[in-house]
Amino acid sequence: MGDRPVLCVRAWRFPRIGGDYPATPEIASDLRGETDRAEDGGVIPGAHVDGYLSATQFRFTTGSFAEFGPAEAWGRSLCTRLPGEELTPWQRVPDSRGLVERREYGRGPRRYPAINSDLHVVVHRDPVGDWIGIRSETHSARGHGAAAYARLADVSGIVGACAQSLYASTAGR
Repeated sequence: MGDRPVLCVRAWRFPRIGGDYPATPEIASDLRGETDRAEDGGVIPGAHVDGYLSATQFRFTTGSFAEFGPAEAWGRSLCTRLPGEELTPWQRVPDSRGLVERREYGRGPRRYPAINSDLHVVVHRDPVGDWIGIRSETHSARGHGAAAYARLADVSGIVGACAQSLYASTAGR
């Protein structure tokens, strides 16, 4: 706004490591269930459902959009970025991150909005398949701040982590 930046994007793209670099064992996913056995998370109470929520599908193994507290779910994008261009495995990761701050939805987003002001995604390998598993928790401290954290997985195991700083407030103040 004016002479102040309102958006900053930074990314590093590293080459793939060589075949002679020592590999660690695969980290098994601690997310429960499979995408076809998980349940639809319903609608976020009081939320506008067009846009992101109509372009992304979530299936919960624990929790839902209507519950306050940690959750586990699988998410996938229902659309592409550009017509005729399929999403890359890495592009599917940030599309599913909307669940990360989900804990706040159970309180009612109109009364207690929690807006993700930044997003840090770290992946150590490309995910496999359309679905990204997410185990998320949001933490807030009165008089301090709020943040959301998640482990990200695919059907083979953990692929990375995500963290978000949240602008949290009580509406009408």
